Amino acid sequence: MAYYLVRIGEGSKYAKEAKRGGFVAVGWNQVPNLLDLGTLAKIKDKLSRTTYDYTPTQVAVHAGQLRRFGLEMTQGDIVVSPLGGGEYLVGKVGEYYFENSPKDDCPYRHRRKVDWHEHLILKEDMSTNLAYSVGGLLTIFSLDRYATELNALIAGRTYTPAEKPQR
Repeated sequence: MAYYLVRIGEGSKYAKEAKRGGFVAVGWNQVPNLLDLGTLAKIKDKLSRTTYDYTPTQVAVHAGQLRRFGLEMTQGDIVVSPLGGGEYLVGKVGEYYFENSPKDDCPYRHRRKVDWHEHLILKEDMSTNLAYSVGGLLTIFSLDRYATELNALIAGRTYTPAEKPQR
């Protein structure tokens, strides 16, 4: 099992819609179904032919994130997604699918089914290192190094590693 942070729109714009709909989604709508592409090289090629006007470095970074979302994540992985105000959704990832014409308020086509947990994780309960990590700029990235802490937080237990000052 792997752990990922996925941002659902700038400023968590579509997080509530994703929770209601039982999915997590990312943009890059000009890139077709990732299952049809199947490789990082093909994703890079498609990204470089879009109107996004990316530099070669940006193409590589964004293609890597798309590959991670569509091809690397597997059913049963854990996804954490910012909701805003220091609150984070957490859920179990399902299959990837491409929504050709989204019928909800989220325009993103690249999606994964998610069984969202009822309770949220709060940033104030996170260790300093995890709190800094979830503040990163990428849309999708691994949180595997925080698996033990995330499991404790998901279970509703207090996690108090040495680097987190006690209140």
